[in-house]
This record gives sequence, C-alpha cells and structure tokens, in this order.
Amino acid sequence: MIMPETRNYLELKVPVGKNAIWLTRLREALAEEGISVKWQDGWYHITVVFVNDDRHVPLLYSEFNKILNSRKAPSITLDKIGAFTTRGGLQHIVYLASTQPSEDVIKIIRDIRDSAKSIGANYDSDFRLHISLGRIDAHAYNLEKVKNIVEGIDIPPFTLELKEVEYRYFRNNSIGKWRMY
Repeated sequence: MIMPETRNYLELKVPVGKNAIWLTRLREALAEEGISVKWQDGWYHITVVFVNDDRHVPLLYSEFNKILNSRKAPSITLDKIGAFTTRGGLQHIVYLASTQPSEDVIKIIRDIRDSAKSIGANYDSDFRLHISLGRIDAHAYNLEKVKNIVEGIDIPPFTLELKEVEYRYFRNNSIGKWRMY
C-alpha cells in the first residue's frame, strides 16, 4: 500500500476566481438538482505529475528546477466545463479545461512528465489536462446526469497566465515553489 506522505506531485497553480459568475451558476445548477458536491474552493491547479513514492524527490526537484527556471509563464485559455469518473470509480470530477491548450503549456507538461519518466519515478501515467472544481460521490449520482448539467453552463472563454508552480507532498509540506515571469 502506498503511504500518503510518500506521494508527491507538481502542480501549475490556476488563478481562477472562486466567485466567477460561471462558477456561481455551476454551483447553483448542481444544487438545484440536489447534487451534493465537495467544492475545491480556491486550490485550483493542474496536477502535471503525481509520483507514488518519494525515492526520487531530490532528483525530481533538481530536474523540475532546471525546467521551470528557464521558462516564461505560459498562458492558457479556459473554455470548457465537464465531468468524468475517477479511475477508481468512486468519484465524479467536475472540471474546467481548455479545448486548445497553448503549445507552451503542452511543452512544460511534456518536459516535466518526460523528466519523471527518465529518472524512473513511479508516477501515474494517466494524464488529463483539467482543473478540478469539485468532487461528487459516483455511487450517489449518475455521471450522464452530472455531465448534462455542467455542460449546459455557459462559460465565456478566458485566458490566464500560469505563473506559480509548486512541488509538494500529497496533502502535506511543500518541496519547492517557482514563479515564472
């Protein structure tokens, strides 16, 4: 069994305002249908790589440092709300995403994931570029119903710079932080 304190991940912080009109509408629409959601409430990020052990933390930190210190902050245009079920099938994730992420965002993600792979880190190979907004009990609510509700919310496309990056232990201490300009 993997111990939570050994799991670590690198995240691109996404500065979405938790009082955005589209997000308020999303919350209201799900509440009106009686769907209980555990909202993320301000910890918005893109998890770039999730590593299942801590054997390579110093080397990963060094590699991430090389990659992130040489980059300018990429921009991302967010324009889609959706839902999917987690691999374990326990939760539906309500998410925000980009239908056309910039090449700069894709390159940073690819370089970080490639560095973890080259080191031999045991990381989750599945990757879906998304920002989790909330979690729903998958046993209590049908995914198609959730999708119909969330995909019906009009979200005007908006663009953000992804300036802040953090490497941290799962639900624990920070390992490193970077700010791209």
